[in-house]
Amino acid sequence: MYLPTPFDRKKESLMRYFDKVFEEDFWNFPTPDFFTEGFIRTDIRETETEYILEADLPGFTRDDVKIKIKDNYLILSAEKKQEIEESAEGYIRKERSYGSLKRSFFLENIKEDEISAKFEHGVLTIVLPKSKEEKKEERAIDID
Repeated sequence: MYLPTPFDRKKESLMRYFDKVFEEDFWNFPTPDFFTEGFIRTDIRETETEYILEADLPGFTRDDVKIKIKDNYLILSAEKKQEIEESAEGYIRKERSYGSLKRSFFLENIKEDEISAKFEHGVLTIVLPKSKEEKKEERAIDID
């Protein structure tokens, strides 16, 4: 006669857990959502005459991206709208996200009228020509 031991029960319970994971829950594990951060990753380089900002916007098109200047801030935004499908037939999993991203940068000594931008292969490149820096003299502030 076979008498089960507590160890055998734990082993059986563990095996049932793994069976359940691979049978039912395998396709339902959480995945990171690109839009949860709402953050545009950028690189900014400086030359003698300009700043060059490169922003990664994978999955966006040129029409999804907007660039504005307001109160010395360069504002980048991108929005991808979800297309509503009548039928979700055949999908096992849908991970592609939709939403909006936004980021702003303070600008100083930039020729705003000469800023240019291009969008290729999911990378937005903005060229910001420098204006002559206005060097301000250092001065002491009296404390009352």
